[in-house]
Amino acid sequence: MTQDWTELLKTLPYFLEPDVTDAGDIVYASAYCQLRDPETGYLVDFTSEDKGLTVTVPVPADPVVAARTLAVIHAQPADMWRKHGEPSWPDSVEEWYTGWRYFSCDPATAASVVAVMRDGLGMEPQRLRRRAWDSKGPIAFQPIGHSDKPTDRGMRGPCTDWAEFAKRLDWVLHTLPPATLQLMVPASEGYPFVWFSHSTFCRFSWGSGNYDPAGLGPEEFNRRMRALGLELDTARFGSGDWCSTAEYRAEYKPLLDGVAEGAIAVLRDIYGVGNPNELTVQAFGNIQGIDDLPYVARQLGIPEADA
Repeated sequence: MTQDWTELLKTLPYFLEPDVTDAGDIVYASAYCQLRDPETGYLVDFTSEDKGLTVTVPVPADPVVAARTLAVIHAQPADMWRKHGEPSWPDSVEEWYTGWRYFSCDPATAASVVAVMRDGLGMEPQRLRRRAWDSKGPIAFQPIGHSDKPTDRGMRGPCTDWAEFAKRLDWVLHTLPPATLQLMVPASEGYPFVWFSHSTFCRFSWGSGNYDPAGLGPEEFNRRMRALGLELDTARFGSGDWCSTAEYRAEYKPLLDGVAEGAIAVLRDIYGVGNPNELTVQAFGNIQGIDDLPYVARQLGIPEADA
């Protein structure tokens, strides 16, 4: 784990470098990493694309932090940082980016990224949590900060606590490849479930089946679903399907905050599930090359549906 900024400065030039074959050919693959400060929620996004790495800093909405971060960015060498037209994250007021071509990170650029993280966003190396993934799911990564992977955080074995399940599910969704995930409620009439779908071009949606296992009654059931931002699509799955109306995205600059909490509200407060370990999970790929995803059940701490 990175203990100080000096270690991070040494590691930055190797963030998300592509593989090289024995013949010396570069194997390009899109990969992503986020370093997040859990105390503030501030993050820095690293995206491997085309022939290099893009480092993006969402400037927080907090006016004091925003002013401090922008002052640091503007103090960097000319043309090192550029401003995006529109922020990708709704809780940011501006978004700035820099980067380098593969295998050519210069010390000045790496030092500039560290300066923005340290002096602008007020991050601390010891607090940082990392997530790294590519188009096929989570990937191993350099020991920067603390791994956000549930089993690396000591979350092993059956999950019996909703707060812990929210952390597990949030990690799974943020690193999910193009795939579908279904959380199945204990067998009852209608087989209720909550589903998540990451399809191509970073599209992400989630929702739930139109079943009332807790016996709330149509009026109260519908009221609670709509309070979570879900709307009924009567054309799906015979009896209809509740779908989120908010816009989300996965993979590239993921925007999934709040999805895990919304799903848990359906499971616990509407379906009446008392314990997350009563659930089972199905996870399968939506594109060629991605089949079953057995790691999902292990990281969530619940059984696979067909086990």
